[in-house]
Amino acid sequence: MTNFLFWNINRRPIQDLIVSLALQERVDVLILAECEIEVGPLLLALNTAMPVQFDFPVSQSESAKVFTRFSRDFLRARAEGSRYSIRELNLPGTLPILMTSVHLPSKQNSADDSQILESTELARAVRDQESRTGHGRSLIVGAFNMNPFEAGMVGASGLHATMDRTVALRGSRTIRGRDYPFFYNPMWNYFGDENKTVAGTHYYARNEQIYFCNMFDQVLLRPELILSLQNPGVRIITAVAGVSLLSSVVRPDKRVGSDHLPILFHWIYRSLNNELSGARSLARRYCRCG
Repeated sequence: MTNFLFWNINRRPIQDLIVSLALQERVDVLILAECEIEVGPLLLALNTAMPVQFDFPVSQSESAKVFTRFSRDFLRARAEGSRYSIRELNLPGTLPILMTSVHLPSKQNSADDSQILESTELARAVRDQESRTGHGRSLIVGAFNMNPFEAGMVGASGLHATMDRTVALRGSRTIRGRDYPFFYNPMWNYFGDENKTVAGTHYYARNEQIYFCNMFDQVLLRPELILSLQNPGVRIITAVAGVSLLSSVVRPDKRVGSDHLPILFHWIYRSLNNELSGARSLARRYCRCG
């Protein structure tokens, strides 16, 4: 099993929290957005505290810094832009997967239309790499700066990420003669405060008629990877080594950590060919919509 952790740390000097969190959750792949901590000191701190040694694969992208306990040879960059990095995780004894880390433009600096167009370009880049590698075992993780219900996330020309795994397991849908592959977005399960500690990963209140709680930090999976996501799949982390990342009013406390909460998810080593066969059988059994 591989443990992935993503955290937008909002340029905060929280090296000790990051190291404690990596140790607490036995992280294998650590992805940090808005990270201004120097690579050398952070890598040294991780390797001093962790029972395994971390590496830092070289990247030309400014979207996020990626640290991994695997050799950098197992996590090679395939395509990169200023807002994303597509890497192939190719571990011995497993089928390779494509891992895309993203940090898309924020709402404070971009109009909704610009965010939609960024999503379209990202989706095109991912599909291109899937075509080049010959497989669709892809996941995207990071700060999308959009909620799961926004057009850039759910639109067919965008990321086409659905809340319904049985729909995602259909693989794709055809619109006006063009096929659009699905992503599954498990973050819908964490929206709202029913039986949960927090209602999102980011909170801001502005003098506008707009929602306060946001799920800007997400992970999306292609159908080929849905059943390899360990149940419950994704967790929003609210405490590190006994230190709460929340304020007294249950919001991300940027005085302690960041204005975003970290998310953790697990990929289970299985025969992914068998998984896909089982996933499609599950879709045929439960999905009557096409």
